[in-house]
Amino acid sequence: MREPEMKLQNLSTYVIYRPDCKEIFVRDLYDHNNEPAMVTTTKRSIPKAWEYIKANWTEDLELWDIYEILKSFKIRTHYWCMMD
Repeated sequence: MREPEMKLQNLSTYVIYRPDCKEIFVRDLYDHNNEPAMVTTTKRSIPKAWEYIKANWTEDLELWDIYEILKSFKIRTHYWCMMD
């Protein structure tokens, strides 16, 4: 049985945690011209990072804040613009 996705959203950022594949997907909702997005590329420490993101979630958190959090957990990411 698959674990459900968990989501957080504010006015500028949308974050999805997929526990089954240990993946975090982040999308910038503010930049409509480029539509930046990011996904984790390593599996290690993802659950710990998700708990930290959840515990520190605010309405001001942005894509680059999430990037810095993931980086602090030594999680690699892939970043792209969805309009490319």
